[in-house]
Amino acid sequence: FCLNRAHFSTQIIMQGGGAPPHAAHPAAGGSGQWNYGLFSCFGDISQCCLTFWCPCVPYGRNTANVNGKDGDWVMWTVIFLALELLTGCGFVLEMLTRSNVREKYNIPGSIVKDCCVAFWCTCCSIQQSARQLGFQGCDGKPTPNHMV
Repeated sequence: FCLNRAHFSTQIIMQGGGAPPHAAHPAAGGSGQWNYGLFSCFGDISQCCLTFWCPCVPYGRNTANVNGKDGDWVMWTVIFLALELLTGCGFVLEMLTRSNVREKYNIPGSIVKDCCVAFWCTCCSIQQSARQLGFQGCDGKPTPNHMV
């Protein structure tokens, strides 16, 4: 199970340990690493359930968010759902979105690794991208629920 970073950050500061590295506003180019592990799904249980039962919705939100067009999330949701139902290849779209998230936040990796993660762990990949985008938001700043 995951450690809730916002709660952990608050405890460190309250104990006089200083701000953790992610507490500072990241540069527009990103932090250079994933803020949450691939299997840290349970840190946000409602998002985890949504991703498990209906991955097309968070996928659509992620893709619209990373492309800077939040209004397009329904279109991306339908595209993912159709591709997944008709061919079982929704992971290809997730691979591309994951790659875009990595590039946006300067996270090291490769398209081959993105493909493997998206193929074998599609829901975990979607969840990790969602949490990354939620942590840093579209403009590269932490969202209010993650600020300390």
